[in-house]
Amino acid sequence: MHKILVLTLCLLLSCAVQAAELSREQFMDQFLSAVQAKDAEKISQLLQENPATARKIQRALQAVEGEAENAQQARALGGLLGELLGASAQSGDNAAGSDIAELQRLHREAEQAWNHSDYPTALEKWEQGLKLARQLKNRQAISAFIGNLGAVYDDLGQYAKALEYYEQALAIHREIGDRAGEGGDLNNITVLHETQGDYSKARDSYQQALTLFSKTGEPENLWMAWKNLYAVMEKLNNPNAAIFYGKQAINTIQKLRANVARLDDKTLSQSFLKDKKHVYEGLADLLMSQGRLFLAPQREDLQKCLLAYQQTQN
Repeated sequence: MHKILVLTLCLLLSCAVQAAELSREQFMDQFLSAVQAKDAEKISQLLQENPATARKIQRALQAVEGEAENAQQARALGGLLGELLGASAQSGDNAAGSDIAELQRLHREAEQAWNHSDYPTALEKWEQGLKLARQLKNRQAISAFIGNLGAVYDDLGQYAKALEYYEQALAIHREIGDRAGEGGDLNNITVLHETQGDYSKARDSYQQALTLFSKTGEPENLWMAWKNLYAVMEKLNNPNAAIFYGKQAINTIQKLRANVARLDDKTLSQSFLKDKKHVYEGLADLLMSQGRLFLAPQREDLQKCLLAYQQTQN
């Protein structure tokens, strides 16, 4: 199943990329020129693109002491700059809120179309969102829209194009340190490889996901990475590696299950194991098919596996 990346207000605000600001000298030179020319648009642009520099200059001007004419002019300019900064901040907040609302609207409409297999509309809306995100230099939104476009092309059977989009999204998520986005991209890439029957490449993507989730300490994702590697190793006719990965998956599930058991909620325990019992069944079948039942060193492995599976039934 493809993972569609959802845009949230928090992520969109936190990941917008800011360009480097002008120096104080550059700012003052351009600002005074714009004031003399009464160029309101240029003044607004300078304040929105250089708020930290403008604020430092404003504080320095208002801190000038003395009653000399030039000192009074400096304080007056500082006061004017402060008023302009306040107005610019309010205007910028309104514009940012409008842009974010538009990004979320485009994503919402695209996702609804995608869910109804209306792929032309989904492509159109996500392309529009990608264009706006690039204008805003919002890399979080850019990567989300790119990955979602990849999912559409994947569904359309255009696998080469889908892979190109997935890999672009993966590169951006890694650059900005978005581990959740990176995991979603790896999932999409792996599903694509498996769909094409390229299990060697699927194995490589799963191993990357395993490394990622081992670092982030996400056991729910970790057991799935172990399980996926176990399944793909079976398809690659490598039973020894499959057994190793399968055992790791079960060990991770058992640790999670112990935490759930502490809650003393039978319904929750049964729900937790519902989508995991096939891992126990599959590994038990594989162990028996490899004759591990009759090998003394591995007998305990089978017994543990069968016991754990029996526990899921109780």
